[in-house]
Amino acid sequence: MPQSIQSNLNRLCENMCKAGYNDDMISYAIELVNELQRKGACGLGRFTGKLSERLDNEDEYRDILREGRFAKILARNGFKQIEIEYLNKGPDVKAHYNSRTVYFEITRKRENEEDEAIHQSKDGVGWISRQKPVNIIRIIKNKCKKLRENELNILVIWSDTISIGRNTIAQVVQSLRQRIDRSPETYRGMSGILFTLGMSYTNGIPKQFLLFSNDKADVRLTNGLPNKLQSMTEEDPRKLQRGHENLAAAMRKHSH
Repeated sequence: MPQSIQSNLNRLCENMCKAGYNDDMISYAIELVNELQRKGACGLGRFTGKLSERLDNEDEYRDILREGRFAKILARNGFKQIEIEYLNKGPDVKAHYNSRTVYFEITRKRENEEDEAIHQSKDGVGWISRQKPVNIIRIIKNKCKKLRENELNILVIWSDTISIGRNTIAQVVQSLRQRIDRSPETYRGMSGILFTLGMSYTNGIPKQFLLFSNDKADVRLTNGLPNKLQSMTEEDPRKLQRGHENLAAAMRKHSH
């Protein structure tokens, strides 16, 4: 690892420790930066610096951390020349797929008190109110202002809350199609939206992805990119299967 990146990472870990972040969170940051570096991602010095700047607000820290996590997913799924936090303004991540440059603007929908209550319950279940589609569409409309003109731009709605499910996403897409039909100019820079399903990684559930393609965008999703985005996996399915099998074997052994 280049000395500058290592120095920034060391400084981040020291600051996290001083700010009271636990060992698991510090270890995750180290593992994330190390994997991105091994995958050849650029911008890691700026990325770790921005993480350090957000340590006094854990929600904002996690917002930036999700950008790195998404960049890691891109790297694991065949995207190349990945660059994170490459500009002070504009999309968060730049990558290449099939010789095309793709820009990703990432917005994290944070956990709320209801999510926390479910995490802390013994059985992991509970009631949670659903996100209103109009609120998500408002975010999408505002984020369109940050996209690059005449480029392949994808908004990523990263959800860390179970208040956004498939039904909510379906309602958002239905309403969004109507809005695009009425006002295509407003959304012309948005090639598509990538929604994630699943809560935070602490519960061990990898992300799933749902894609909305804007057929009225200036630059449309083509060349195999839609299939790639929808079929991305956060973890190697074979690794997950081995983990499930090992866990099942351990439980059987314990029961005997």
